[in-house]
Amino acid sequence: MLKKMFTKSRTPHTVVVATDLGHIRILPVYSDQDGMLETAVAMFPKEEAKTYYDEVNGGLVYTFNLTSEAFTEAEQLKHLSQQVVLGKIFEFDTKKGATEFKNMLPYLIALIAIIF
Repeated sequence: MLKKMFTKSRTPHTVVVATDLGHIRILPVYSDQDGMLETAVAMFPKEEAKTYYDEVNGGLVYTFNLTSEAFTEAEQLKHLSQQVVLGKIFEFDTKKGATEFKNMLPYLIALIAIIF
């Protein structure tokens, strides 16, 4: 149960990346949002892909023919997006919390009066 909660579910789609060095990488797609395909190691723009239908698995296969520099850039784009998300998690607005408590104070007093 916990393993399912903390692992990303994958779609039936696949990304196939052919680099100029003769390497081919086959990566499962975890997210397909805002025109970007997110895999475990990189993010790719959907517009630049050739799309094929996978009859066996029932998904789409996106193929990219990239240079090694372009693949490294896609990996760095994934890393950068993770850093931005983590930065937003720990960004707190401390001034806003005090005003919210002041707005809730009359309701809190009324609740205490009703209970007692």
